[in-house]
Amino acid sequence: LQVRACDARPNVEPLCSNADVIIFDVRDVHRFVMRTSGVQLAQIYDHEKDIARVLRQYTGPCSVIVMERVVEVNEKAKKNDQRSYDVYWYAINPTTQRICRKLEFR
Repeated sequence: LQVRACDARPNVEPLCSNADVIIFDVRDVHRFVMRTSGVQLAQIYDHEKDIARVLRQYTGPCSVIVMERVVEVNEKAKKNDQRSYDVYWYAINPTTQRICRKLEFR
């Protein structure tokens, strides 16, 4: 998909830019979830690249790992007041520019 954006300045010719845009439709068949416990939410975001690097060894040719969202798990009995989070990821094959399905992983 090609997108064109222009500014609208009065009495001046507009400046425009073009860009290629890829739209991904991420569904449950693409997502995988990692549950964490005993870590702070900020630590998850601080180590996003490190976690993605570790996950990459399990995703085969789908080497672009993207964190989609983080959701706090509401467990009735939290052990030692530790919070748990579900971290949702998906992977993209950089060669084909496709989102990989979980079944494609090693």
